[in-house]
Amino acid sequence: MNNVTQLLRYSSSIIFLTTLISCGGGSNSSSNEDSTTLIEEKTTTCPAPSPFVPNSPNHHYALFTFSEACSEDIEKVKVYSKGDFCVLRTQQFVASHSAQKVECTINTKANDLINIMTNTSTPGLLDIAIDVNHTDPTQSILYILEAQPHEKMTLTPYILHQYKVNGTHIASKALTYNIPEDFRKVYSVDQDSYEIASETQNPDAIGSIGYHNAQLIPNNGQLYLLSSAFGSSLFRINAELKVDLSIQLRPAINGLNPYSYQSYLAFDEHQNITTVSDVSHEMKTVLDRLFNLPIKGHSERSDIRHLTLFTQLSSNGELMNRYYAFPSTNAKGLRGIAYKEGLYAIVMNSLDLKASQQLNYLNYDLQIHYLDAEANLINSVNLDVSQTDVITSVIQTPNGNISIAGYNGFKRALTNSDLSDPQGFISVFDFEGELILQSIYSDRRASRIRSLDWFNENVALLGASIDGPITHTEPSGQYQRAAIVLYSH
Repeated sequence: MNNVTQLLRYSSSIIFLTTLISCGGGSNSSSNEDSTTLIEEKTTTCPAPSPFVPNSPNHHYALFTFSEACSEDIEKVKVYSKGDFCVLRTQQFVASHSAQKVECTINTKANDLINIMTNTSTPGLLDIAIDVNHTDPTQSILYILEAQPHEKMTLTPYILHQYKVNGTHIASKALTYNIPEDFRKVYSVDQDSYEIASETQNPDAIGSIGYHNAQLIPNNGQLYLLSSAFGSSLFRINAELKVDLSIQLRPAINGLNPYSYQSYLAFDEHQNITTVSDVSHEMKTVLDRLFNLPIKGHSERSDIRHLTLFTQLSSNGELMNRYYAFPSTNAKGLRGIAYKEGLYAIVMNSLDLKASQQLNYLNYDLQIHYLDAEANLINSVNLDVSQTDVITSVIQTPNGNISIAGYNGFKRALTNSDLSDPQGFISVFDFEGELILQSIYSDRRASRIRSLDWFNENVALLGASIDGPITHTEPSGQYQRAAIVLYSH
């Protein structure tokens, strides 16, 4: 089957949906009518978007475009059958009003595009995940993680919602666990001290304070939550939505933004777990007081500014190993981890300081480090795709290759202002470090791919922001659309 035929196979049954949603349409909804009314009232003072017909560059086809709000964005796309998916998108209106929607398609029919949940509170919906039922995909389970503020609680507790992808609500539950006191210690960088972050209203609540970063990962019939709760922690959740395992990967440290220090995980063929976490010099100062961890793969260096903390757990959650790797002076943060046949691939953004000073803009590159099971460095790849390269999504293809999405082809000033319009990109690597696919997606003004998932090895679903502003865009241009894009190669 050639690429064009394959693209049509996945798009023909839903091509007419663009007339439903593009230029201000939305998904059908049997609930949340009050939210819809509020949206209509708020949009009257938004900058008026210019007429817009999506392009289809380089084998990309825009299935849906959204322009209900002043600014639309796609946070996550997840596929669950040959042509169906769910999406988490964000809407920003005037007067600091925002909303989030979770929507799914059913049997790739327009009248089955349903609104599962609408949220108008902050911080709101953090992530979605799907536990796919391969026998009957319409019975797949959709999980939605919400951070729901509580006026009498210091932390913002997590609520886990469970739905079928057809919109049937199954359960919603606040996540709790008998949290060890060590989890509640918040450490100081400057001195060997800590304070206990107590939660008197609900001492067993799981949540985070100030910053909310969380990922839901279904695996082998179980659900895992990797989040910024208590520093950086991993929780396992059973079918009754009860937490039956908790591991603190990294303690909480005063004054450090969890958004800047991410964690990711991968499973091997035995269901053992490897997590990787960003560690700055300040974090290492605290961790050195708590643990005596080796640095693998490199000798000690005095100019280390960035490390990666590896934590390896057995399939039942027992700690097997913990160590540092990848001392670096130019890493700008982890973006993902992948595993295949005994090898790990660690994906990072890096910053070439020397090139940045010469070019007078921030020169971010892509880095992939390949390790064996003993953390020996096998290979490293550094790729400067186009000017500033920013990674937003890392996911393995059905064959296990490493797909990376984000945006590039623009200039970001040394002051961190964007000076030109970015374009979306997809790069796919194998586990030998070979680049096997490179594609660009650009559709009027600023285009950024936010999320990526794969129907099969040749057809992907992209969540993107398009027709957006950059740092110093005039007020009349301060609007942004969102798009769900089918890509075939």
